[in-house]
Amino acid sequence: MDRASYYQQLPAEGGLVSACRMALTNTDLAGKRILDIGCRRGKGAYKLSELAGPEGFVLGIDWREAFVTQAQEGVAAALARSGLSESNLAFRTAYPEDLRNAGIEDGSFDAVYLNNGITLLYDPIEALRECARALTPGGLLILEAVVSEEPHDTAAIEAARAAGSSIGAACAELELLAWLVTAGFDQSTVVERIPVDPSVDNLDPAAYPGRFFALTLQARKPLFE
Repeated sequence: MDRASYYQQLPAEGGLVSACRMALTNTDLAGKRILDIGCRRGKGAYKLSELAGPEGFVLGIDWREAFVTQAQEGVAAALARSGLSESNLAFRTAYPEDLRNAGIEDGSFDAVYLNNGITLLYDPIEALRECARALTPGGLLILEAVVSEEPHDTAAIEAARAAGSSIGAACAELELLAWLVTAGFDQSTVVERIPVDPSVDNLDPAAYPGRFFALTLQARKPLFE
């Protein structure tokens, strides 16, 4: 299946992928240029805009034009809640694996936020490479992801991907860390690890045994390549 067809059939609603935990309490994003990948209707981008403040900027990216339109329509209300006098938000349509299509140049952002859906992307490693490309040297990747304690067979993972279940599509934590290294990141740190109930994604426990954890990781693009 090609990329466009894959994303077209991917469910847009429900499950853990719709949630933003955003464990950013100790993360200083004031004045930063922040890229929000898979921004959906903009909820996370609105929060990031508050953290970035008047000197910062947030660009939300989603492959679903309807979500991008809804995110744009919510900007005025988000600004009213935040108290910012001018918008520091923008939204564009693009695939996570092809951020150039949204005009994103090399080294143009200080931070990238990627919410919960990494294992549902068409090509997770290529999407992470694009995140690294977009970051300045030393730039920060904030990644929310679900990992599994036990490995699952390929058929079960592919079924979960087709159903849009970020829990069922979860990989092992070590595999996720290996993806980050392959994509060009280092200094990966888990800042939050909480148990996840598979029933959030209506999974059959027999097909997806073991425990699941929702992680928030932070990783850096190296200062020198």
